[in-house]
Amino acid sequence: MYITRPTARFQRDLKQIKKRGYAVSLLTAIIKMRQQENCCQRKTGITGL
Repeated sequence: MYITRPTARFQRDLKQIKKRGYAVSLLTAIIKMRQQENCCQRKTGITGL
């Protein structure tokens, strides 16, 4: 499981998303799903470690 820390830019974008009335639940579901994955595709290109 990965630990994610939102950047300041992400916090600003999230605030705008909430103001515009978009579905934040979809975004949080995707973030949680990515945290549960055990792959390192971005850094190494190897999946399923």
